Amino acid sequence: MNKILIKGASILDSSMKEPVSKDILIADGIIQEIQSSIEDPQAEKINLPGRVICPGFIDLQAHLCEALQEIETAICWGTREALRGGYTTVCAMPDINPPLDNEGMINLIQILSKAKGCVNVIPAACTTKGMKGESLSEIGNLVRSGAGILYDAGKTISNTSLLRRVMEYTKMFSVPLFVHCEDDSLSCGGLMNESVTSAVLGLPGIPAVAEEIVVARDILMAEYLQCPVHLALITTKGSVELIRQAKKKGVRVTCGTTAHHLDLLDEDIRDFDTNYKINPPLRGAGDRCALIEGLRDGTVDSIISDHTPCYGNIKNVEFAEAPFGIIGLETCFRVCYENLVIREKLPLSLLIDKFSASPARILGLGKKGHLKKGFVADLTILDLTKKETLTEETMISRSKNTPYLGKTFSSAIDGCFVEGILKRA
Repeated sequence: MNKILIKGASILDSSMKEPVSKDILIADGIIQEIQSSIEDPQAEKINLPGRVICPGFIDLQAHLCEALQEIETAICWGTREALRGGYTTVCAMPDINPPLDNEGMINLIQILSKAKGCVNVIPAACTTKGMKGESLSEIGNLVRSGAGILYDAGKTISNTSLLRRVMEYTKMFSVPLFVHCEDDSLSCGGLMNESVTSAVLGLPGIPAVAEEIVVARDILMAEYLQCPVHLALITTKGSVELIRQAKKKGVRVTCGTTAHHLDLLDEDIRDFDTNYKINPPLRGAGDRCALIEGLRDGTVDSIISDHTPCYGNIKNVEFAEAPFGIIGLETCFRVCYENLVIREKLPLSLLIDKFSASPARILGLGKKGHLKKGFVADLTILDLTKKETLTEETMISRSKNTPYLGKTFSSAIDGCFVEGILKRA
């Protein structure tokens, strides 16, 4: 039996108010004991004074690569970036070429993840064939082959009759259904949030209602079919209120948002910096406040990276020509700690919940997301005393499309235990 004893650190679970000094005994990747003082002469001791240990972070949405020939490299580098950001599990999106809509592709992701990855990778499979929104993927085969999510990442299932069939199948196979909320007929051609700022800059806007109209439809369908649904990325005040009211009625709906939507505003685009060009777009101050309040009251369940690398100089063009996308695996927690805990005074335990317990619950990972005896020893080590400046030299990512370059953060990640094995990027 392989035993590890972690001493000198404080622990923080989403069920706790403050970090508490405790030792953790791990055997064969499973938490055996959490006590004030543990001694075991057979265990390898790892001293982590001054650190805070919390459940391993789980990212529900990371776009690791664009094409099949990039998968091996993307998993190798992408999981290192995830490790640097404190993640022990990442959900790999299916929007590659070819898409993850068959058993062979799902199996390939699993094989490469075990061989080349340094954290757990959960493959998301396409809900519809080729992500075209025309016909169902072979959902049963995809789930049996190891798909942990069904999701046409970044694309809305516009045909409501098809969405109904999707929901009925996902209920049958008990697999989480993620949906993208965007009415393409309203957002097509838009480059940023439709607002006073877009008018001043002369850029076509994407209105909030383009998101909210699909949020409303998907909630109604979830209520009608009694089917759980996860709204993968919401960004507007109206969406938050629709979801809040649905939860009060008992509709089985969950949702996520990103660190950058909780921090940045459409006004930040005034210099036409393409690192701020993302989809869904950065919204206004009222939307950001509503998202933060949604975190406080439980309306917003998770915080995702929506990691989308853009390599080379592809972003170094005019704003209208640049692709959408921002990387976030390395910065997501640190941005949230700076913005939500230090500035907005949210409890750190609440933030931990949005990064670990809640994503684990959404995915149905029964033995992950908490620091408890019998749970998998996926742990994140926080250093909340270290200031660290993000530079191109300190980043692991080969892509540098982030507006946070040069930003000094008040926290750092000091590694992770992945199934009981200590790893540092």
